[in-house]
Amino acid sequence: MAEGVALEEDVPLRVKTLRYFARQGAFARAAAAAATSPMGAVMLARIGPTETLALSFPEHEPQLEALTRQLAQIPGGQVIDLSGGFKAFRLRGARLAEVLARLGGAGLMPQIGAACRGRFADVPVLALGVRAGEVLLVADRAWAAHLLGWLRVTLADMGESDGAGADSRRGLTDG
Repeated sequence: MAEGVALEEDVPLRVKTLRYFARQGAFARAAAAAATSPMGAVMLARIGPTETLALSFPEHEPQLEALTRQLAQIPGGQVIDLSGGFKAFRLRGARLAEVLARLGGAGLMPQIGAACRGRFADVPVLALGVRAGEVLLVADRAWAAHLLGWLRVTLADMGESDGAGADSRRGLTDG
């Protein structure tokens, strides 16, 4: 696969949606205030005019629960757990921007602490800039196998492997 890029397939991730009915209501303002905080244990990504996703790794679930419990007390919105409906993939490496450009376009490389939406393999994907050289790709679980196939083929096209990848958790440059 692509030299300098590693793919991790089964990234455990908790996902909750914050849906609000009035864009200027109390719930929307609280969600916006939380989203403008620096990314830490909970990542927030606004995905529409009345919806924000709150995401966290399992080790930060208490922080996610505290935030969503607080927001659930504010009128004008709902918190819904969607964790079972999404699948996350982690990409790391020096050629990450090139991989993302091949998958969905040059504008889909998120800054650290930011998110951007696009289509990879004709599937809606949320790309989260976790840290330098690391991005999480989050997609609807129904499309996970399709997206994974495209990831493998794209990485294989850029590197030396056939893309079958016996152990995709291993650094793909390890041989």
